[in-house]
Amino acid sequence: MADSTADAADDQRQLSAALGRVIRAMRRDAGKTLQQLADASGLSQPYLSQTETGRSMPSLMTLHRIAAALGTSGSALLALTEPPIAPVVRLEEDSYDLNTKVQVWFRGPTERHVEQHEIVAQPLSLAGRHQAHAGGEFIHVLEGRIRVVVGSEDAYVLGVGDSLYYAATLDHEWFNDTPAVARFVQFANSPAPA
Repeated sequence: MADSTADAADDQRQLSAALGRVIRAMRRDAGKTLQQLADASGLSQPYLSQTETGRSMPSLMTLHRIAAALGTSGSALLALTEPPIAPVVRLEEDSYDLNTKVQVWFRGPTERHVEQHEIVAQPLSLAGRHQAHAGGEFIHVLEGRIRVVVGSEDAYVLGVGDSLYYAATLDHEWFNDTPAVARFVQFANSPAPA
């Protein structure tokens, strides 16, 4: 057990360092200063500096803010941190705790500009407001019930077998405001970086 914990910590450090290098390279390729990226993403310049040097690992939402400011997606940034992705993703691999009540699994390769997630949301949980970004998103509910808010007013309640596609250019968020666990898959596509 200690070996797997140490391996996970080492993997986290390696991913933080690789992701920082990718963000720095993309920022420089875009001709942006660290302060310009901070202004565009709404994050502080010191935080972005720590991220670029691998001393800080951004949350999923923060990664999306950085990616949007760079004109790409979070999955595209992550895809650039690794050699070609293996075709099999095991259940126990590639999970990410969005918060204490939500766990996300990355499912499948991202080089085609499609993020694939399996999300397990505990009762009375939410993702938090997602910043609008290029592309679209598709949700399909496997278990339980969720409420998806798109734009400022449109709310959709989805149960088992229900699906929803929406333009990600609108602010969007989902909630599991029921007393049961909800499980769903989410696919987000984004245009290829210019």
